[in-house]
Amino acid sequence: MADSSFDRLVLTLKKSEREDLLERIFQNSDLSKEPLYTKTAESPKKADDEFSKLPFFLRIWYVIVGFIFGKPPVKAYENSLIAKVGREINLVSPGYYNYAQGLLLPDMHEKLVGLKNAVRFFYDALDFSVNKDRGAFYAFMASYEMPEIHQQLFKMSNPEEFSKSHTDMTPEMLKQMALEMYAENLTTMTDFQRESMYQNVRSLICLKELAGFLYDRLIINFQNEAALHGNVCPAALAKGQLAGLNNILFSLKEVPSLPLLSTLFIFSQREAFEQKNEKINYELQKLLAQTEKSLAVIRDFNKSVPLTLILRCINKDMSYEPSELPGGEDWFIIFRNYWKEKIEESYDKYLTDLKREEINRIFALFFDGMEMIDIENTLSAARDETLSLDNTLLFSFFLTFYKKIFLTEMNQVLRPILIDGEFLKKENRLDFTESYNELIKMEDAINNLVRKVAPGGDYGNRYKQLRTDVVSPVVRHRKMQVLTEEVNAESYEIAWKAKSAIELMNSIIHGILYPVEGSKYASLANISTILGKANSDFMVALNETSKKLVLAVELVNNIMDVEGKE
Repeated sequence: MADSSFDRLVLTLKKSEREDLLERIFQNSDLSKEPLYTKTAESPKKADDEFSKLPFFLRIWYVIVGFIFGKPPVKAYENSLIAKVGREINLVSPGYYNYAQGLLLPDMHEKLVGLKNAVRFFYDALDFSVNKDRGAFYAFMASYEMPEIHQQLFKMSNPEEFSKSHTDMTPEMLKQMALEMYAENLTTMTDFQRESMYQNVRSLICLKELAGFLYDRLIINFQNEAALHGNVCPAALAKGQLAGLNNILFSLKEVPSLPLLSTLFIFSQREAFEQKNEKINYELQKLLAQTEKSLAVIRDFNKSVPLTLILRCINKDMSYEPSELPGGEDWFIIFRNYWKEKIEESYDKYLTDLKREEINRIFALFFDGMEMIDIENTLSAARDETLSLDNTLLFSFFLTFYKKIFLTEMNQVLRPILIDGEFLKKENRLDFTESYNELIKMEDAINNLVRKVAPGGDYGNRYKQLRTDVVSPVVRHRKMQVLTEEVNAESYEIAWKAKSAIELMNSIIHGILYPVEGSKYASLANISTILGKANSDFMVALNETSKKLVLAVELVNNIMDVEGKE
């Protein structure tokens, strides 16, 4: 599997480059460390507890008030506390909420719009980073928080480097050792590093929630009221959404750390970083300036808008307080799984590349330097308009084998056997004829499939139609899946028939040359006279054919193993 651009940042950015980037961010950073959220409301009160502490005569008073309004004395007392809070809001923070009328006022509308616009910046950065690949994002963030551990994990995920210090090990053994060492390496993580990562992820979750909050659903409830000089909203209509927003703001207490912001910036600007763009410093300054502005708006909102007090009034509940958002505890599992998958993928790819090198070596021997027929090149000219096709390397081998080996060399030996061979076992002739016929049909079957897949072919036209049909993404995906499965089924049927034909022919020829009593395949009755005076040359060619068939079987199995893992 090819690495994504996220993976390339994690796996290829050198330690010195990461340190340089972090240093640039520190130099350009003038972020205020002032907390984003400071407590502005008194601790919640339970009306029952507070009521029991009142002087006797006040409790009698609330009994009377409760009786008049048909409420329990405790509730009557709580309502008086809420009314007091409502009056304090009007005095200390006017313009946001009118308790008597139960309205959110124009200043609240203005603050919500400002908050929405400010945090949009984070939404874009998050969408280009953690929303795409959480594992890679956490891994890159960890490269700042725990560089030594990152360096070790990176080393273990690089089989070419890892193998240099373990030259006596097979790729499979290297992979097992890397997985064991990776797990052991994670145990060296300190409590401080774990806590730093956790806090970063917590900040990230809160930023995501704040940036992704459905502001428009809240703001749309505000309607212009000329008498109140702006947009107002019935408070009861917005209490659920305000409570959700309050929980997010309450959870995002501290300014996100520079390692977290660094990761966000680098991921969102990854193309510039990958290309060593000269405008990096300028981009960093812009990002940091916008961050400071956005954080300042969040901080000002929390200071200006007594949201917790307003919600106590709206809910008529003095015990109301915001709650912490859940999440973040799974960061280590995601981080660990990222590296485990990355190590497994890199070693599987390493092993596949080694097998492909071996295949190329055997190709050179098998075809004696002859050029391979490349199906990939046939299809790549219209790659964007063409269905992907499995088994392309295998089909390239089959076509080259057929045209440059089977027709020119092997057929000189196999055709006389087909026509004049006297098989000692009748079923051997049937198997030989079946195998020979399948090998003859192999080229047409492969070329026919390639024509069908290419633009203008049956599969190609259906693919083009599906790409332009005006249907829902779900329907298009399902139809594409059906088409792909149909193409793959035909591809694997052709591959399996060709593979089986070569294996069968190999077994038959081996039985002719090296008969074993009781074996399924026996020799020919006329093996020593089938071509008369030319028989000695025939036997030499038959032995050569046997060797080529053995090598062909080995190559086909190796190619199928490699293509099955790509």
